[in-house]
Amino acid sequence: MKKGLKVTFLSVLMAGMFLLVFPAGSSACLYNKCFSTSYGSFHTNSITVNEEEHGYSFEAGLGDVVAIRLVHTEDTFSPFLTLVSPLGFIVASNGIPGTGIAEITSGALSSAGNYTIVVSDFAGNGKGEYYLSIQSITQPADVRFLNFDGMIKDTLIRYSEIKTYQFNSKAGEMVTVQMIASDDDVDPQVKLYGSDGRSYGSSVDNTYAVISNRILPDSGIYTIIATDFEGDDLGEYFLIILRSPTDADDNGVGLPADYVLDQNHPNPFNPQTTISFRLLRSSDVSVDVYNVLGENIRTLVFGRKTAGRHSILWNGRDENGEEVPSGIYFYRLATDEFSDTKKMLLLK
Repeated sequence: MKKGLKVTFLSVLMAGMFLLVFPAGSSACLYNKCFSTSYGSFHTNSITVNEEEHGYSFEAGLGDVVAIRLVHTEDTFSPFLTLVSPLGFIVASNGIPGTGIAEITSGALSSAGNYTIVVSDFAGNGKGEYYLSIQSITQPADVRFLNFDGMIKDTLIRYSEIKTYQFNSKAGEMVTVQMIASDDDVDPQVKLYGSDGRSYGSSVDNTYAVISNRILPDSGIYTIIATDFEGDDLGEYFLIILRSPTDADDNGVGLPADYVLDQNHPNPFNPQTTISFRLLRSSDVSVDVYNVLGENIRTLVFGRKTAGRHSILWNGRDENGEEVPSGIYFYRLATDEFSDTKKMLLLK
């Protein structure tokens, strides 16, 4: 099942038809099949009769931003999600027939209390097993913390699973987030949120998703969520967060305080990566790429460069224009006064 999500009027129509009536002040979960849940939870369940609805009740705080994913890995029904407030009002709903997936990311919730996730079939005439995940972006459960330029390897072990990561950043910092499949099963989907749940970008790809060079407006904790895009595959992936150079790294007159060779980004990469360096003064410069045997396979820069910051793109090809295989490579910056070498990883 590899079908792209499309925004259609059907979601809006279904939300209008799916009005839920609750007595004021009552519990928001009034279903024969109602289950308790919490942030970070995962549920496997089945719709067994036509028009069946399941409710999942959870406590939310004022201002929480909630991410919910529902996946059905068979084509017998079209999943539909509705998020209902403690007073019975629809907060958000989503479901597009034929995709096998429904996904909600709420805005900041306007009140604290007992909310309900309603799971149903879009048309009410389908049955089958589904997989439901719930996570708070503003108060995430099971968080892993990341450092800049760090790379971790993690695994999606359940369908529709939402993995959550956080990092600290300063106002004005430029960051790049990458999610790279290390096998052929995961279709990476990565999203970046601020401490207030505001979105700062998302990316989806079959093997490599990247949110590139986002300038973050506030100091504080930022949250990354990583999932399989289709929600129906499991497997391992790499997650990397990089801090990109900004003008704040230079001195007050806009020139670098020293020679610097930056870590390439993205890293790992496929099929291309950017190598940046900074020169204290105008210099004769060479930037070369070497394989693990120490063989020079590509010269990227050779000549005189002015003082300041420079960037060059390497497309993963050698001097003959041939694609190089996956593996570890080294790149070296050399001037009359400075040289440095760093490692990079090409993953295909």
